[in-house]
Amino acid sequence: MKIRPRSIRAKLLLVFLGASTLPIAVLGFIFYRSSTRAVDEMVGNRAAGIARAVRAELDQRLSLRIEDRLLVANEPVQLFLARGRRPGGGVAAGALDTLGRYLDQLFEQYDEYYEELILADPGAAPLVRYERSSGAVVPGEAHPRFDPGRLTTGPGAGSGEGGPSPPHHAASPLVPEFPEIERNLFQSARDLAAGEHILRIDPPEGNRAPTVSILLPVQASGDPARRLGYLLARVRSRYLWPDDWANRRFGERGHLVILDRESGKVLYHTRPDWIGRALSQVDPDLSRAASPAAPGRVDDVARAWITGGAEGRRVAAVLESSRAPWAIVATAVPGEFAIEARQAALFNLLVAGGAILAAAVLLLFATGRLSRSIVTLTAGARRIAGGDYGGPAIRAETHDEIQALAEAFNVMSESVRRNIAMREEAAAELDALNRSLEGRVRERTRELEGLNAALNLANEQLKELDRLKSRFLATVSHEFKTPLTSIKAFAEILHDELEGLPVPDELRRFLGIIDAESDRLGRLIKNVLDLSRIESGRMVWRMADVPLCRTIEAALDGLLPALREKRLRVERDMLPGDVVVHGDADRLQEVFTNVLDNAVQASPEGQCIVIGCREEAAAKNGGPAMVRVFVRDRGHGIAPDDLERIFDRFHQVTAQGRRRKGGTGLGLAISREIAEVHGGRIWAESEPGSGSTFHITLPRATRPDAGIASFAEPPASVREPWRV
Repeated sequence: MKIRPRSIRAKLLLVFLGASTLPIAVLGFIFYRSSTRAVDEMVGNRAAGIARAVRAELDQRLSLRIEDRLLVANEPVQLFLARGRRPGGGVAAGALDTLGRYLDQLFEQYDEYYEELILADPGAAPLVRYERSSGAVVPGEAHPRFDPGRLTTGPGAGSGEGGPSPPHHAASPLVPEFPEIERNLFQSARDLAAGEHILRIDPPEGNRAPTVSILLPVQASGDPARRLGYLLARVRSRYLWPDDWANRRFGERGHLVILDRESGKVLYHTRPDWIGRALSQVDPDLSRAASPAAPGRVDDVARAWITGGAEGRRVAAVLESSRAPWAIVATAVPGEFAIEARQAALFNLLVAGGAILAAAVLLLFATGRLSRSIVTLTAGARRIAGGDYGGPAIRAETHDEIQALAEAFNVMSESVRRNIAMREEAAAELDALNRSLEGRVRERTRELEGLNAALNLANEQLKELDRLKSRFLATVSHEFKTPLTSIKAFAEILHDELEGLPVPDELRRFLGIIDAESDRLGRLIKNVLDLSRIESGRMVWRMADVPLCRTIEAALDGLLPALREKRLRVERDMLPGDVVVHGDADRLQEVFTNVLDNAVQASPEGQCIVIGCREEAAAKNGGPAMVRVFVRDRGHGIAPDDLERIFDRFHQVTAQGRRRKGGTGLGLAISREIAEVHGGRIWAESEPGSGSTFHITLPRATRPDAGIASFAEPPASVREPWRV
């Protein structure tokens, strides 16, 4: 049976219940089922944190005792080992007195660190033992009475370098000799280097954690290479394994274990009855988990799962100590916390269910006004659809999108009424305009015909003027060339005739000026004719695939005298390989010559001119690939206001705005026209005082191996970077 609610209110309520109840139920079920995994992770993290904290504390305590300079670097111990032995054997009483007082004070101030200290000579033979209860004693000698301090010495001590021996009690018993195990331990220390140590676990006493013996070599403070003897310090068990470690566990069934890797015995356990026993016997599962080869252990902080045992399923965090061959193991039982986790999951489900019910009631109340507004809006829309635009406005007071929609319907209805009225008025106006449109069109047509005739006449006149200008330029240029040639020839004849004659220097200078200005006027006439031909379209272009490097070298050949005169150096920064462009070789050489000549004129003597080329990005409109040629000088630069004007005709700008001597002002203008005819462009960049850079873009040849124009091989002095 399908449920099909007829109102939007019921549909919204069903959608809300379906969209909220189902995900919460699914998530609650997943959370409930995954609570065990979450508890395992939480318990494992807590156990690992306990293991890390205990390892850091234990390593710090061991480091402090191994590096305790109060034991090996203090003056009484150094003096005793250096001078406290009598020549005939035994211990000097004076040195023993000083040592005893120092150790009494040391044990009084640092009562929590050591159980006893044993000093041995450089031959590893034990000399004296200092115990917490009886003070300093010499094995094999009787206990005398000593006041102050708890120092005792044997009857054979006599007087030595330290002074006379204190009085003895004749009936005092002899102190037992050192055990064989301690003598062997001292003998094994003879191979220790300075700074090394031996760490030994002492047998535990009952259920107490064992003490740790640290054997250190004693080096002379003034001569570190000289060994004075050895010191054996037994660290108190309460210092290494504090009583508060019994609380360092997670849960009632969690444990903290310190395991000796060499013997496999338990050094510390929160269960005191397991101390001193092999872990493989008392807890085989934990022994396998703590093994370095246990599965699941990665690096130094991994957690291994343990199944079985009296506590059930456990997790163990195993860490290795950095100062001793010990393993720190923290265990916990996730089952202790699983019930609380499941109860929390059920509580969350109940809270979520209650929140859904409350939201459903609130939604049911809030959709009442929404439903009424939609009914009103539907009735108004049906009325407008029937063509009734003059009825009452639609009212909706929901203060949301539905109210905005009702207002939009009201605006639309009013707009439709106005449009109908405007359409009727426009129809009447259109009819009136229609009647006068034909007359206006005929009148406008006559005006356009007259304007067209005038434009045709003006076009013909402009063409005639262009022809007259070209004819005038050709005639003037031809007429200028004849007298100009004569002037230059007569100037050269006069110069040759006056050679060797005693004439004034000023006359020779005038003849040189006439010759130079004749050349300049000839260049000006040539440039004017070239511009005229380019603008009128009468210039003949011999387009072919041209090797770019050879064209640039040909332009440099023509400027060799100017380069040598100013001692300029040319550096090339060209692309690898032979770059081929498409264009007129002679005109491209003219462009490069004009740009290079400007660089030569702008550069001070002895400077460097850089010429190179780069590939440009491919055109997006399908045009040919371009190559950019740049010429950089280190001259005075160009002012920003003149960067665009330098390409205008007859415009020349050099340092301080003066015109360049001998220039025509048409070279860059012609270069721009040639670059644009080739489909490229030319522009300049400059910073006053830092030089200028001219850029020319040219189209790259589509087939570099076809139709390459021939050039003569340039001389070696031009092909390579050179200095003139």
